[in-house]
Order: sequence, then structure tokens, then C-alpha cells
Amino acid sequence: MLTTNGILNELRYCCDIIRFRAVVLAPIVEEIIFRGCILFQLQRQFQTCGALCLCSGLIFAIAHLHHVVEMLYLGYPLNMALSEVLPQVLMTAIFGVYSTLIVLRSGHLIAACIMPIQPTYDSAFAELGAFLKAKSPLTAENAFVPLSNRIKYVDYCAHLIRCLQSMINDANFDKIDVATFFSRVIRLLKCLMPLKMKSEFLGDKPPVKSEQAKRVKISALRHALTRTWGKLLEKGLPDDLMLEALITLGDDQMEKMTDTAQLLGPYITVIFDPPASSSAASLPSWSRAVTRALLKVIHTGGLNYDRLYPRLYALLGQDLLVCPYADRFLLDLDIYLTSIHVPAGWLSAFSKRLFQLSLFGTAPLSIMPALITVGGNVLIRHLPCRVLIDRSGSQDENAPTMAECGPGGDPYVYHPEDLASDGSAALASSLWELACLECHYQSDIATLASRVRHIASNNGMNLLPDVKNQLESGKQLQVGVERASNQYMSVLEMTNARMPNLTPLEGWLMPTENSKALA
Repeated sequence: MLTTNGILNELRYCCDIIRFRAVVLAPIVEEIIFRGCILFQLQRQFQTCGALCLCSGLIFAIAHLHHVVEMLYLGYPLNMALSEVLPQVLMTAIFGVYSTLIVLRSGHLIAACIMPIQPTYDSAFAELGAFLKAKSPLTAENAFVPLSNRIKYVDYCAHLIRCLQSMINDANFDKIDVATFFSRVIRLLKCLMPLKMKSEFLGDKPPVKSEQAKRVKISALRHALTRTWGKLLEKGLPDDLMLEALITLGDDQMEKMTDTAQLLGPYITVIFDPPASSSAASLPSWSRAVTRALLKVIHTGGLNYDRLYPRLYALLGQDLLVCPYADRFLLDLDIYLTSIHVPAGWLSAFSKRLFQLSLFGTAPLSIMPALITVGGNVLIRHLPCRVLIDRSGSQDENAPTMAECGPGGDPYVYHPEDLASDGSAALASSLWELACLECHYQSDIATLASRVRHIASNNGMNLLPDVKNQLESGKQLQVGVERASNQYMSVLEMTNARMPNLTPLEGWLMPTENSKALA
């Protein structure tokens, strides 16, 4: 049964009544009151058209000072309320003069009533300010709704981007909550300029060859969006917010921008490959976090970075096993290693190091399938690297002697800053790590290692699972193993059994000062 409250609630969800009141109803009522009633009373007091227009505009502006009281009620300080409202008062004064002149010249009130309903963008700055400076999440959400409803129009979007650039420039991080301001700016930037944006206009379409038409072109707007991101990054964000911004760029934002190599590349490369003297040089996890953003700049912006692969190789340290961005880095590394322009020795060193990492005792089970898969994909895509799993047993004349090999007899020893020499050593080595992994206690790991070892055989399956799926599979394996180990430990605790002290396995090289010096 329909009730009055039900009908009103339905209208509230189906129609934007507040916007109808603000954009259509209120301007018409204002024109009827100020131009339809007050104007003709003032006409008796003023003899000239100019004086009448100025007085009418002044009264119209004073009537909008009530917004100061509204902002004070919402919790804004007086100086901020005045700074927000005074520009609006000045604008309404100018509009009041213009509207009065139209009524006097045309002789029809309908002309003044229609004019304020036409789409204007002067309120975009105020709406954007209300969203960025909102005191509560609910107020911010209410302020975001009108912005999100109109950013699909290219002319409004162009004006909003310019307003956003201005607000980012004027933001004083010493006086505002930087994290809140940052999160709201990022939210708005994510909504701007989607990939399949159509050329729809909120107002009249500008002439084809006009300056306004050039500014609202999709290509021009994408360039403006890139510059807006650049202004945000150069603002001096805290380290955690800077890293979050670059991660967001790499996820799904870079594709809708232009000139990224020039405008955004410097901010990414300085974190990916920081100078040795900088504080970020001791934080390789940051470098791993921005590899996706760098990948997008290379693909979409045409960035040419000479130290790309040496730096990626340097990030394969043992700390990768506990890095919070290890999953993200391995997904990106698998794409980087698809290039056919990388020397076979370098690729072999990457593959060798990945399998080496999977043998470390600290390697979590959650990323072991991904480590093996990325290393195996190198062998599948690049045939010269298969010599590591298809080497004959005879001694090669050019093979290094035992004196030239590492402490375990393997010619390959990981040197983070020397990819060239490690590449030569990797080609002279073999993937004996796969034979060890085939004896892993977890059957899924052992099976995967066996598949990789038989890639070069005629019966081998030259296809491995997707790296993303392997990461999810590894997490499931980790959860299952932890659950089982907790059950077994609880049983042992109930039986009061003592856990024996296990000695290191025979043949397993424990890190010593001599081995570290050789490495």
C-alpha cells in the first residue's frame, strides 16, 4: 500500500530534489523576487539605468551573505567562511547587475529567469572546496555526489581539473589534515577522464576552431590530468602518501594519461633507483612497490631507462622473501622478463637467482610457487636459457674450475651490482636447485619443480600456471600448512613430548664470515 512517506522516499531516490531546488527552483524564485518585485519598486527611486543596475546587484549580493551563517553552523572558522563566501557574493553582485540590465532592455522577466538555469561552472570551485574541506565523512560524501554526477561532461571536467590544480597549489600542509586531503584528491582523480570517455557537453558545444574547443579536447584533458598528478607529487607529500600515490598510478591510472615519461617519470625513477646517498637507498621494498608504475611509463610514455634490468636484478636480495610488496614485484618481474632484447646471460642470471631464492630456509611457502613459475617462464620464452636444464654431463673446456667457483662448487654467486658477470656465470652453471625442489615436502612444489626441469624434453609441457594464480595458490598452501602444524604442535604439547634439537643438514652451507667475504 502506497503511503505519503513511501512516495516521498521513492522520489528522493529517483530524483535529485535538492539539485532541482538549487539549480532550477531557487534561481527562478530569486528572479521573481528581485527582478519581478523589488526592481520595479527601486525604479521609482533611480532615474538612470546604471544606478538602478548597481543598486539591484548590491541588494542581490547582500542577500547571499546568509551563507556565512551556514558555514559557521557547519563548524568552519569565521575567516574561512568569509574567504569562501565573499567571492560568491562578488559574483552574485556582477550577475545581479547583468540580470537587471537584461530585464530593463528586454522588458521581459522570463529572460532573467531562464539565464541562471543555463549550465555554469562558477560553482565548481565552491563545490570542490566543500568536498576537500568537509569536516566529516558524511559531509564529504554529500559534497562528492554533485561532482561525480557532472564529471562525465568534458567542459565541466576541464574546469574542474583547473580548479583542482589551483587547490593543490594553494593547499598548506601545515594547517590541514594531509592524509584526509590526499585521500579525497586521489578519489577525485580516479574518477576523472575514464578511458572510454565520450565528448558530451554540459553546456553549449564551443565553436570548432576556438580556444575553448582546444581546451576541452580529450587529448588536452588527459594532458591536464597528468599535470594535476604531477602537481600533487611535487607538493612534498609524506613518504607513505607519496608511495601510495605512485602505487595508485601504477594500478589503473597511467593508461588514461599522456606525456607520462616527462611529467611523472622523474618521481618514479628516483624511488625505483635512488642515489646511493639518499635515505631511500636502504629501502628496496619501495623500489619493488613502484615497478608497476615504471612499467606503465615505459609502455605508455616511451621512457627509456638504461639501468632497468641491473636495478631489477639488485632487488632480488634475500629481503624479497619478507617484502610486503613481493607479490606485486613478482607479477611485474614476469612481464619485464618477457622482453626479447635482454641478453641470454642476464635472463639466465634472473632465472638462476629466482630458483636460488626458493631454496632459502626463510622462503615462505606463499611465494615459492610464484618464484619457481617466474624462473620457469624465462626458460619457456627464451630458448638459449634452457642450457641451464639441458647441459650435458661432460666437462666443457670453458667451464670454470673449482677454484673459480663459489663456496659450494657452483660458478654462479649472486652479486647484486654485477649483472653482467653473474650472467656469464649463470650460463656456465645449471639449475641443480630444481632437483632439490623436486624433493620438497609439499607435493605441489615438487610437481611444479619437476615440470620446469622437463621443459626442454620432448614430452615436457611448455606451459606453466599464471603467476597471479600461483600467488593465490601459494597463500592457500601456506594457510593449510600452518593449520596442520598448529594441530600437530597442540598434540605434542598435550603429550608433554620434548622437541629434539635438530642440527644443520649435512652439506648445507651455513653462512659464515668466510662465505660472506667470498660472496
